[in-house]
Amino acid sequence: MDKVLLWSDAVAYFGTELDQYKARLQRATQATQGLLACRSVRGGDTMLASRQGEHSEVRLIDTDIWKQQLPAALDAWTPGDDPMIVLLAINRSPCGDCAAVLASALHALNDRFPMRCEQQHFILASLGYYQGAAFMKGGVWDRGTVTTHGGLRAVDDAGWKQCVLDFGHGVTHRGAELLEYLRSSY
Repeated sequence: MDKVLLWSDAVAYFGTELDQYKARLQRATQATQGLLACRSVRGGDTMLASRQGEHSEVRLIDTDIWKQQLPAALDAWTPGDDPMIVLLAINRSPCGDCAAVLASALHALNDRFPMRCEQQHFILASLGYYQGAAFMKGGVWDRGTVTTHGGLRAVDDAGWKQCVLDFGHGVTHRGAELLEYLRSSY
């Protein structure tokens, strides 16, 4: 992966039902827009969950898909099966606090299914680098309102494959910043 995920490729894999979330994901806003997509073992149905608002990526990790259906799919997965692709797409990169939660969530799955998780593809696709409007609170930097190097490293170390979303017109300005960082750091 060259660190760019074309939206058309995600739609080709998961299905056209993804397009209903496109408008929300292709706009960078202060509030996070997120989508969790995965396909069950052996070519089953695509499972989708979407959340809007502050820290939506953390709320996606709290869905039935992540907590129940994905572990069941990992439990049923055998080495002869194709790898599963799990996509977490967000309209901006995760803040430092959310990155820690995402890393912890994938570490927890790896602890339960160490050999099986290793064979899957967990993709974190962000529209661009995030720096919130209030990243300085009272002159003090707040890691909950900005993407951090440590946060991006933590999700990478946990096994997330990070990339930048491209909706067919090239990456955004903030996407180019994130892409430069991802290509130079990993």
